[in-house]
Amino acid sequence: MNSLPHPSVPPAGTSSDFPLPCFPTWHLPPAVRDYVIGEATASQTPDAVAATLVLGVCSAAIGGKVSIAARPGCSQPSNLFVAAINDGTNHEASLFTRIRRPLEVIEMGRVNAARSVQAEEKSRLRQAHLRLRELERDFARPQAFALAKEIADNPLLPVPRLILDDSSTAKLSTVLAQQQGHIARFSGVAAVRELLAGSAAQSNLARQELYRKAYRGESITLDQPGGQRVALQQTAITCVCAIPRSAVEGLHKRPQQSRGVTDCFLLAMPKSKLGQRKIAPPAVAEACNQQYATLVQDLIAIEGHATLRLSDAARHSFEAWEAEVETMLAPDAPLASFAAWGDNLTGNTLRIAAVLHCIRQQKEGELPDTDVSAETIEAAIGIAQFFLAHTVAALQTMQNAPPKPEPQTPPAASDNRSPVPTPADADQLLPNNESVDQQQSASPTKFVAPAKPLLTEGSQPDWAASPKPLSMNPGQHVCTSNTSEQPPPRPGRPPRKFRGKPVGSGKRKH
Repeated sequence: MNSLPHPSVPPAGTSSDFPLPCFPTWHLPPAVRDYVIGEATASQTPDAVAATLVLGVCSAAIGGKVSIAARPGCSQPSNLFVAAINDGTNHEASLFTRIRRPLEVIEMGRVNAARSVQAEEKSRLRQAHLRLRELERDFARPQAFALAKEIADNPLLPVPRLILDDSSTAKLSTVLAQQQGHIARFSGVAAVRELLAGSAAQSNLARQELYRKAYRGESITLDQPGGQRVALQQTAITCVCAIPRSAVEGLHKRPQQSRGVTDCFLLAMPKSKLGQRKIAPPAVAEACNQQYATLVQDLIAIEGHATLRLSDAARHSFEAWEAEVETMLAPDAPLASFAAWGDNLTGNTLRIAAVLHCIRQQKEGELPDTDVSAETIEAAIGIAQFFLAHTVAALQTMQNAPPKPEPQTPPAASDNRSPVPTPADADQLLPNNESVDQQQSASPTKFVAPAKPLLTEGSQPDWAASPKPLSMNPGQHVCTSNTSEQPPPRPGRPPRKFRGKPVGSGKRKH
């Protein structure tokens, strides 16, 4: 087995310039390898972004239908929590939309097909309620009880749903109850606030616990409006996120009371290609698009539940990988600071192996073979090694603030500055060696007569005149001065509280 040496993991406190490995596309099955490379070339984004999102879409297609067991007592469901950290450009947003497009097309087709069935079921339910009211009005208790039980046992089927994205206002618990505990969450920057940043609020903690239980495939009992409780078996939530790099780098500002469900995620943080993108790259071949869409349709069409098991050679390789990961969890090892995430790494490796096995065993609507080969588990370990290095680098970015640019100090003052000229130096600068006084006497200043005549004897300036006495005119309630230029009277009647009283009279109301 190609073991991952410890130096490949970014050491604590390293900068974002630490070289991270590229995504091993050679480990992907041919059915998706060509599509990943084609989409990465067409969008001019790293291969890791497209590969991570494709793995998430395929995991969502088989979520809740396939599980994998390495040995008795060690099994994992097939749903993944993956996130691709990118630059947040339009190229990457379009890439995210195209990769999940097959799921949206299948969901739209199911909704259109269920529209007529929904109309019939609603009509049947209304007729049953009307019949129940007639029986209750006639006091036909045995028939009313039987009809009420029949209505309760045959509720209205919900609209089929595969995707829950950021634009949806539906509550996660309600959607899980309607879809029998299986849903795929596609998110962008909202995933940082809800899934990665976390919060200590009670409502957010309850939502995080719901994500964790569905990640582990546990049974959940949900409270619904009206006092109803819905019991779900083997729940499965698949999270596929495309997160801007700036949002991840800003997580260090939040108090680390909770980091959400970060320990469940496989993060890919490839190097940016901005400034190096090609203009007018070739588009994805139509054959690759059709092959990828057919693959997703075949995985969605799987019915029933299958439990995959490792062959002897695959189990030996996986146990060697488990031993290697365990050494990384030691106090002085690379994963010591991220023990919760490292503890889930081997389980996520099994989930990747289940997704790769289902892609290789592509059969329309049929369950895959239950034996997982050593080649598949080796490919899953190789992909897990890629996510190990990238996730550790991303977690360090979330915890540590980016380095601030060093302030630029002003240049030191040189000692060759010209001294301040003295009067003696100024005399030397004048022509013909004349002094300043001689230059001023040579050009006498011309006298300019003032525009206003000066004060005559016995007169006073305007500002020295005594102020004019003020007088109060009670009839007009206006303070006027003894001058002919009086302001016009106030139009209209004065306010009620001032009628018949001078301004300022009376007690002030508090």
